[in-house]
Amino acid sequence: MDSGDDGGDRVGHDDGRGATAMATGTVWRWKPRNGTGVIKLDDADGTLVWFHLSNARGDLDIATIAEGLSVDVDVDAIPQGEYTCRARSVHRRN
Repeated sequence: MDSGDDGGDRVGHDDGRGATAMATGTVWRWKPRNGTGVIKLDDADGTLVWFHLSNARGDLDIATIAEGLSVDVDVDAIPQGEYTCRARSVHRRN
């Protein structure tokens, strides 16, 4: 469990796979053919978070995910390709 003092501005827990944090953002890119996309977080840096369709929760599916959709995302601090982090789960923002 993370003590909360990791030297960075992330909050959340560490389950051995890296620190996680809940954040809000917008689907910035969506490629339904691949089932992959990128979320732009509502943070000061506009952090880009990679996600896969398998990370979608609730009513999100290949037909309901679209660019511009507001989402809540559980960010995993593990790099994915050119992105510094990836989504553990993505939910439609209420």
